[in-house]
Amino acid sequence: MLPEKIDITPVPVGLPPKSPVWWLAVLAALVCAMLMPRTSAFEFRFELGRTWFYEDLTAPFDFLVTENRDDTPNNAAVPCYWLDPGVVHQQKQELSHIIQQQAKVSKQDAEFDDFNANLGAYRTVAMGLLDAVFRQGIIDPKPDQPNAIVLIPQSATRVPAQQTLTPTEAAEFLTDSLPYSPVRQPELLLPMLEKVLVPNVFYSDSLTLLYGYDTLGGDAGVVKKGTILIKKGDRVDELAFAQLSALQRTYDKDSGWQVRVGYALFSLIAFFSLFGWMYLFQPKRFANQKEMALVAALIVGIVGLVLLTHWGGPAVPLLLPLYLLPLVLLTHFNHKTALVIWSVPIMLTGFALSWGMLWVSIQAAGAGVGLLLNDRVNSWRDRILALLVIFAVQGLVWWSAVLAGTAPLAMRNTDILVFLAIAAMLSISRSLLVRFFNAARG
Repeated sequence: MLPEKIDITPVPVGLPPKSPVWWLAVLAALVCAMLMPRTSAFEFRFELGRTWFYEDLTAPFDFLVTENRDDTPNNAAVPCYWLDPGVVHQQKQELSHIIQQQAKVSKQDAEFDDFNANLGAYRTVAMGLLDAVFRQGIIDPKPDQPNAIVLIPQSATRVPAQQTLTPTEAAEFLTDSLPYSPVRQPELLLPMLEKVLVPNVFYSDSLTLLYGYDTLGGDAGVVKKGTILIKKGDRVDELAFAQLSALQRTYDKDSGWQVRVGYALFSLIAFFSLFGWMYLFQPKRFANQKEMALVAALIVGIVGLVLLTHWGGPAVPLLLPLYLLPLVLLTHFNHKTALVIWSVPIMLTGFALSWGMLWVSIQAAGAGVGLLLNDRVNSWRDRILALLVIFAVQGLVWWSAVLAGTAPLAMRNTDILVFLAIAAMLSISRSLLVRFFNAARG
């Protein structure tokens, strides 16, 4: 008996041809390099006044909280104040309410005709002036000590307290500035602005203890290794915020252009590896420029989605059921090609995320189980069971990393399981994605 005829696709020999597809790979790689999130080795998210939900955090090494420190008299405590960034947001809301109320009560008042006709312009001017005075700082009373300083937590910079304004000085600043505003009757805004001029600079005992002694042992402003910065469940106060911000900046000293160059090099390697693999083992598909453009766009889109979700928090990308991608690709590619294409965005985003190895492991577990169960899913009941299995396996991967101590502190919250469960629910969009992919493929 003659052996069955096997359809063999010849492998191209020699250098790849000069094809615009290779320029497509370069373009896609550069776009991905710009999209990939610039992550920090400091993996925690925090805001002033919010609760710290992570585990207790201690200083991993000695670090300086402030830079460019000024010299002060020996043994003299420098009074330290801090600028509360929450005050301006609260007072801008109050000002907006006052302006809205004034517009309602002055509808029939001829004096306010221009105010009512150009309410948006008046509101913009008022908000800009309020930003200006609160940015300079309002303090009551102004300290007598000429060396008193004000710390700005967001940037951990400091300015002399004498440069801040009292409420009276703030009102005078507004009186002098309003005539230069682009509205016809700026004087109408003055009484409204005066109602929201409250202090946003406050004295802090804890910051005075930390920064107030510049010559006692030379350790002022230095946080020692092992110091407890904040405990789980504590509120992020001004002292904790300043220390956490300084620690984050210590981790983030890398130059931005170096990060982008590194991303670009890795992206070029990833895309040329993919396109080279397609050229060698899928030459017919490689010759289809539209199909290759669709694959490149798919990868860029996934990297963009990961970036978008990453802004919400380090673990938020887990909401994306990316294990659906190889299942969608199976409608037009074989298993091997689908996995090769899927691996590119997973590796690119894993390269960028601070917890990349765990990310790749979780995604690989989901994709592997999804492909194994794909042929066994014939009903909604099977689909639900498959999603439960995928969720369980991904959860076990995460839990094993936690037990082994390889999961970063920011990834040890049980919120991870919630994100994975939501991703499993969102995977019902598979049929929509298949239809979209078919439509895009033409």
